[in-house]
Amino acid sequence: MLLLCSHAALSKEIDASLRHSLQLARTEAATIGENLWPNYSAVPFDFLLTLEDREVLFCRPQLVDGFTALGKDPITGCDMQERASQVPKNMLAAMYAAGAGWTIVMGTPESTGRSHADWARTIHHEHFHQYQNNFDRYFERQNALGLAGDDTSGMWMLEYPFPYR
Repeated sequence: MLLLCSHAALSKEIDASLRHSLQLARTEAATIGENLWPNYSAVPFDFLLTLEDREVLFCRPQLVDGFTALGKDPITGCDMQERASQVPKNMLAAMYAAGAGWTIVMGTPESTGRSHADWARTIHHEHFHQYQNNFDRYFERQNALGLAGDDTSGMWMLEYPFPYR
């Protein structure tokens, strides 16, 4: 049975520094990112934090099927939702997930083996993928490159034998 927690319990369970990092990344995307890439701040910033026994979805204003609403997080200002764990807790990705559209899916710094600073940088990296995935005809243009071979998952982009690897 999934145990719901109050904001106070959530604050103790999810390190405040993680939520501050998420909030800082969102703020920087809306300011610095917008100066670098047109419409960057318009891209949704859905963020699924994978924990030991559950997942917490931040910044998705609509309730997603299978999730339970938790209200607003006082640090990020985001709506929060939770569900039992379905995604590995060591994920570091931006993917179509949780029925919420393009979502950053990340474990904690501890579960991903990252320092806190590297984990926070990864939020920016993955948000850029959210931005890319919102480009007009992104997948059609990607497929037109003819580099995927038989792969239809998109993993070819991570595993492609670039000459500088």
